[in-house]
Amino acid sequence: MDLVDLLAKEFQTKRIKSTDGLIILLLLAVSAAAWITILHTLSDLVRAGQADFPGLQFLGFIASYLVFLIANLLSKRRVVHLFEEFIFNIRYRLLRNLRRMELEPFEKIGGTAFFNVATLDLRYISDIAEVVWYLLSDSLILFGVLVYMASLSLPVFAIILGILILGFIGFLIIQSILIKKVHITRDREDSLFDLIEGLLFDFKSLKIDRTKNDDFFRRGIERNVLAVRDLRRTVGYIRGEANILIQVVWLLMFLFIIFVLPHLDMVDAGTLFSLGTAILLMPFVALMNDLNDISFAHISVDRIFRFDERLSGFRSDPHRTPRPARSRQVVRLAYENLRFNYTDEAGETTFSVGPIDLTFTAGEITFIIGGNGSGKSTLLKLLIGLYRPLTGTVAINGEEVGSGVQRELFSCVFTDFHLFDRFYGLKEVDGAMVAELIGRMGLEHKVSYREGGFSTLDLSTGQRKRLALIAALLEDKPCYIFDEWAADQSPEFREYFYKTILPDLKARNKLIICVTHDDGYHHLADRIHKLELGRLAPGADG
Repeated sequence: MDLVDLLAKEFQTKRIKSTDGLIILLLLAVSAAAWITILHTLSDLVRAGQADFPGLQFLGFIASYLVFLIANLLSKRRVVHLFEEFIFNIRYRLLRNLRRMELEPFEKIGGTAFFNVATLDLRYISDIAEVVWYLLSDSLILFGVLVYMASLSLPVFAIILGILILGFIGFLIIQSILIKKVHITRDREDSLFDLIEGLLFDFKSLKIDRTKNDDFFRRGIERNVLAVRDLRRTVGYIRGEANILIQVVWLLMFLFIIFVLPHLDMVDAGTLFSLGTAILLMPFVALMNDLNDISFAHISVDRIFRFDERLSGFRSDPHRTPRPARSRQVVRLAYENLRFNYTDEAGETTFSVGPIDLTFTAGEITFIIGGNGSGKSTLLKLLIGLYRPLTGTVAINGEEVGSGVQRELFSCVFTDFHLFDRFYGLKEVDGAMVAELIGRMGLEHKVSYREGGFSTLDLSTGQRKRLALIAALLEDKPCYIFDEWAADQSPEFREYFYKTILPDLKARNKLIICVTHDDGYHHLADRIHKLELGRLAPGADG
């Protein structure tokens, strides 16, 4: 799919008014007509050998130029408006489809791919709004100039048209090569961005292992940076060749009119001057350069379309999307025979969790323990309903419900938590309660409650995790999950979490699940479940 196809699709689905496109074409046609009038006036001046100042000829020239300028201004504003509406529709649709996805396919696609499409590719399209306007304007003017030349001499027009067609064919051949190279370049850039994401998110592990750091940089970052440089260099060379071809085509037309045509006795001197003026004012070079620039937008459009199709394919089926649990009172949450498999591209199972039977009760603290890679994070996603299990049932207060119904019951602080700029989802926020919680977290000298959110998020990881805990407590849901919350805390706040916050939640009859490695606080848990290689270890329940 290219830019024309995507625009046509937007018009067909009524997301963009077709009248906007018609108005733009009408204004550009007026602009082109004014330009041809200017060309004709200049030709008459050359023929006459003198200017009629300040007569009708002069006034006509000024009027035509004013019409040309006003039509250009209005049409350009319309194009910018249309393209921004166009970009809005695409960005909104991508974000809407993204938020409707389930977690598992979202993790398969990856945030980097979405970020590249939603920022880089959309930016490429947004940046060519002016180029599209020039393309449309130059196309109509070129058409008008060719019609004007045909009115002067059909044989000369045929020769000029033949040169243009041959040049355009050569240009298309170069463009096809260019587009293939740009596709390869963009894919390689995606790989580079993935590596940069790894550098940013796993910076600590790279800093403590010099050999790993050097190997990652040489075989990962350096190799891909060099590859992207060479590919972009090749793309630049091909674009340069296309520009040279454009200049050669224009030069051939000009040389024919100025040096060859006078010896062929096909037109008189006045017509020859008019044809020469037409060639000088023909926007062929500008038009081809516009097409050269738009080739990058075609690639971005194709990437956006393919990504949008992927999102649509992964979007939750409305008939399968679970309705949230209505009850705010949870006495017992039971899971039976939960199983989940990770698979590779060939469909082969690479890691399994389950079968698992677990029961959680309100007013109890449950610890889930286990080594790295034992399946704790996957188990949490199954418990919450973020992953659909291959088998198993979920029961709330003894009543079996569909998988995912339990999601709304949980408030969670994950290891990869994120702090939003405000408390979304809370209609009314008690500022005094927020201030009290901030004080309990020892952050009253750093943070305050302001305009529905925290005054600043520029804090250490441990302090930001305390703010995430405040946000979770404000939601006041019946079930809480804390995924290694105390890992980034000082000894003081680690103890405060286990000995004050968790008992307070227990006293409020909340259902509490904690993933933890803090052996020293295991005695505070009502139950302990240990996970080994995706299965519950026998005898860990405390």
